[in-house]
Amino acid sequence: MATKDHDPPAAPGRPRASDPGTPASAAGYSLPVYRHPSLAPVPAHERVLKTAAVKKIIVVDDEPDQVDLAVMALEAAGHEAHGTTDSPATLGLVLKHVADLLVVDFMMPKMSGGEVGRMLRAHPTARQIKIVMMSGTPEEDVRADFDKFEVFLQKPVHPDRLLRTVEDL
Repeated sequence: MATKDHDPPAAPGRPRASDPGTPASAAGYSLPVYRHPSLAPVPAHERVLKTAAVKKIIVVDDEPDQVDLAVMALEAAGHEAHGTTDSPATLGLVLKHVADLLVVDFMMPKMSGGEVGRMLRAHPTARQIKIVMMSGTPEEDVRADFDKFEVFLQKPVHPDRLLRTVEDL
């Protein structure tokens, strides 16, 4: 340890390292700091701006709580999300918001997810939208009615599963 005899002169107003009670950082020294690996900075090549991955998503389900939960989870992940329980209004929402993705329940009272999917696939502007079909009905029964969707999610769908699916598309 340095003694007062060997310390370089301190700058005016700055304590010397050997002064009692002087923290090492105040004297211009830095101590090694242990950081847990999970707190390490993300390397630049692995960083992705949230705005680069933002998707415009429409969520359609006849259960309002399911719509709210999905929209909140998608928005919290940085996406632009809009929801409705009115399946016939889906095409208008898709066109209004220029949506990238539709998350739709298969079993709905006014218009099924299959009917919504056929309507979108027949529309010249909306036919390229990606569709995530959700249902408590087995996938093979859903595919028998409508099979032009990218991903099938078996209900109940956990928000984390929905987010992973959206990120993969």
